[in-house]
Amino acid sequence: MPIISLSLNEKILEEIDELERNLGFSGRSEVVRAAVRHFIEEKENANALSGKVNAVLIAAHSLQADEAISGVVHRFDDIIVTHLHSKTSTEKCLETFIVSGEAERIKTMFKTLQSNKKADYVKLLAV
Repeated sequence: MPIISLSLNEKILEEIDELERNLGFSGRSEVVRAAVRHFIEEKENANALSGKVNAVLIAAHSLQADEAISGVVHRFDDIIVTHLHSKTSTEKCLETFIVSGEAERIKTMFKTLQSNKKADYVKLLAV
């Protein structure tokens, strides 16, 4: 199996170590492999969407990133049915979108939010 080098900050390493202990992984590499598999599966599920889709899109970000995220959101107002903006703490925001439209347009919104460096977390749940 090829070996890769990966740089992570201390906080992430602590979280990986906690996952290892709590979920019974045999080492950090196993945790990272599971995370990569999960990420790939999520991407494949999103890419498999086709036709007319109804979905929930969730994005978390810092309060300082509000303008950057809003700029992205305005580009997709044609598919946003409902948008709920919540402040989860003094420094974090949670955006919940109910979206409806062509799968390609929803996937584009998802990928645009996910690739935005200001977004901490983005999840797509299609129904």
